[in-house]
Amino acid sequence: MSASFISSMEINPQKIVEFNIQVAKTGKEKELKEINDALLFQKELSVGKVYVQRGTNNHWYINETNTLARLVRNEQIELFYEWDKKELLPSDAQFEVLSSIGGLPSTQYMMEPKSVRVPASITKLTGEVIDFCIVHFSPAPPFQRYFHNCILLDDIKEINPSEFALSHDLRLSSMLADEIRMGFSPFVVRTNKDDLLTYNGKTQFVSEGNIRGGEIVSEAPLAYYKIGKLSDIPCERITYVICKWDERVQTLFDTDTQALDVKLRARNIKQVRPPKKSFWQKIFKR
Repeated sequence: MSASFISSMEINPQKIVEFNIQVAKTGKEKELKEINDALLFQKELSVGKVYVQRGTNNHWYINETNTLARLVRNEQIELFYEWDKKELLPSDAQFEVLSSIGGLPSTQYMMEPKSVRVPASITKLTGEVIDFCIVHFSPAPPFQRYFHNCILLDDIKEINPSEFALSHDLRLSSMLADEIRMGFSPFVVRTNKDDLLTYNGKTQFVSEGNIRGGEIVSEAPLAYYKIGKLSDIPCERITYVICKWDERVQTLFDTDTQALDVKLRARNIKQVRPPKKSFWQKIFKR
């Protein structure tokens, strides 16, 4: 990977949002070298550094290994600095709730630092209740461009399970959905009314309010002729609660990763298992 660009759904899809610093230094890609040469150091963080691009108001985050540069939205930069100053670790009681909910761990195939994300309902210090939250644990600051709504953990008074989240087992299954075309990995579930709902890959919440997680009874096999409208929750509807990393989180990450691996192995065994022979095939040994 030498560079990543903004999604084609944004205004300027040709704008670079991430690049490999070593590739940029070689000069083989002129635009990358120009950006890299224009980066002026601004601030040292506990993990990585922040630079400003000369001649622009663009802020870039360079990771602790000095290998990747990521463009940070200007409205996120203060969040970076607040993240760096604070502890942002849950109490034991809060962590017990999050562990019981279960999280989705990052994998080696994701182009981001390791993380665990847990769906939850939270109550802010102001008393406001938000049902569609993802508690995001990571040792890296929150640079993700799709984090449209962010609050820091120390703004939270209480954490509870969200009645709109899928079960942990189904959330893990959603991570294993097969990609049938570029960017589309349909994941289908069945409701207690025998309706089918289709999502695109990794799924945390079942609906924006009309269906509860408890109404989902099982994963359903993919039927290509029945793929309907996607039920995914827009990123803009989700609030990310930003946390840091400690030994407890590492244990949660390891546990959730192991659960995902077990599910993947079981799925692979099922896919390679030969079909059962019919009565007549057994008789004639075919």
